[in-house]
Amino acid sequence: MTQSQFQILCIDDDEFMLKATHRLVRRLKPDWTLNVTSDPINWEQHIDASSPPSLVVSDLLMPKLRGDELLKQIAVKYPATIRAMMTGDSTRNIPELAIANAHFILPKPFSEQDFSYVLDSVERLHQLPFSEATKRQLAGLESVPVLPSRIRKILQALRDPEFEIEQLSRMVSEEPALVTRLLQLSNSAYLGFQNQTMSVEVAINRLGMVVTGAIATCMLSQKVFHNVSVESHQAVVDHYLQLAGVCRSLSQKLNFPKSQQECIYLAALFGSLGELVLLEMGVEREKVSGISSIEENHLDALVIASYVLILWGYQLDIAVTMLASDTTVANNNSDIDAGQIICVCRQWLQKSHEEQRQLCMTLPNQLAEFFQGWPE
Repeated sequence: MTQSQFQILCIDDDEFMLKATHRLVRRLKPDWTLNVTSDPINWEQHIDASSPPSLVVSDLLMPKLRGDELLKQIAVKYPATIRAMMTGDSTRNIPELAIANAHFILPKPFSEQDFSYVLDSVERLHQLPFSEATKRQLAGLESVPVLPSRIRKILQALRDPEFEIEQLSRMVSEEPALVTRLLQLSNSAYLGFQNQTMSVEVAINRLGMVVTGAIATCMLSQKVFHNVSVESHQAVVDHYLQLAGVCRSLSQKLNFPKSQQECIYLAALFGSLGELVLLEMGVEREKVSGISSIEENHLDALVIASYVLILWGYQLDIAVTMLASDTTVANNNSDIDAGQIICVCRQWLQKSHEEQRQLCMTLPNQLAEFFQGWPE
């Protein structure tokens, strides 16, 4: 899909907000087709039925029709359309109210950064290597979580080029469990950290602010999964933190560039989001790794996780790397790519000690040597 094919419909009974939205979209995405209306009842009159909108943005509290009901109508009529809710009501748990109908929650009034984040995410969603049928199915999943405001604030801060470690340290220090995990990871000898520290700032410096933000995203996402217990959520995140750690060590061993090491770590870690969504949908955990029904040749957990990643504002290369981890590792000494690193590390962690030994016998030499030296 090219830029000129993106269409957006904004619905708000406040004419001032409509004009502000119109000006902002025209400036941020001048090639997009934009329609606005203050009439939520007759929203269909502002849509070309032959070309469904890429994005619908609606106010929540409107006198003729509430925004959540309007977005429900959009979801039924145009299941592939991305839906965003605007609200100035800070007294209610809006994500819980709108989770079945909205992919994004925008504060009202919104900032340019808020709106740009949504528009950029919509573009990246269309760049995911999925069929149109898959995109419709993903957009219609009711269990796909809205980005929690606590995580959104951290991620927004990380996008600020002037944001500093001290500021991130203050933000994460409000979450004791997160602090404990960051210190644990930053003191791991297997990740290359030899000297112990109890400083949150030092921990963040060792892990990197982007990786710290990713760990925070996974750990703090617990509140958006209503059918997943705290214990189950922790177990899933712990498993993927372990996977990400092994992947990072292997990519370091293979001398991957630091930027690619970080991408591999994030792609491995964020696989947890797909598994959590499936658990939220009622899938038993032991069956998650075997389900491949949404997109051919890809595990559902990875397909869903890549979709959530883009919704939450992460870059396309992380999602693509995650999807590439479905591939198998060749039995030769040819170059190993990022997807294969995650794939083989995932396989290795799923196996018993004897099965791990057998797996090593089938791997290229540089991979076999790495796993033979990895602690039990």
